[in-house]
Amino acid sequence: MLGLRTNRPKIKEPDMVVPETVVEVYGRTEGSITGADKVIVAPTGCCKSNVKAAYLDIAGEVYGDVDVEELVIRRAGRLYGQVRYKKLILAEGAVFRPNDGRDGTETSSRPAEKVVGPRLVSQEAQARTVPLRRGTSAGQLCAASEENKKTYRAEALEKEQQEPCFITSF
Repeated sequence: MLGLRTNRPKIKEPDMVVPETVVEVYGRTEGSITGADKVIVAPTGCCKSNVKAAYLDIAGEVYGDVDVEELVIRRAGRLYGQVRYKKLILAEGAVFRPNDGRDGTETSSRPAEKVVGPRLVSQEAQARTVPLRRGTSAGQLCAASEENKKTYRAEALEKEQQEPCFITSF
């Protein structure tokens, strides 16, 4: 799904103020996105497109060549392709894999985890355990599970607000 918000007039006159164009990607897109002031790829967005814009904010995935003034890659954001930017903001956990033809290394703002044996999830994402006692009912388990979810969401929200990031500009 692709959202386009614009209030641009069809006729341009001298000294006319033209509002910015914002393209929001919520689903899967293919093709080129050019001429937009802002392109926002939501966490559910997968963009197999070449993007040329003033500002690109990635929370989902982008595959293609990117030419922007300012590039922001959020925590779950992933970017694969050739990239030109003036300012880069990488959040912790973002994946930035520029394809410049030199090597196949991946740049991430998170340090690599040491893998011991087959591990499918990170330490932070492991499920919380609920202690079971004799006579524990399903209702009590559901209540404990809901309490754990609330605690986890509160911790995630707090962590998101204090999200460390890496900023560079040329």
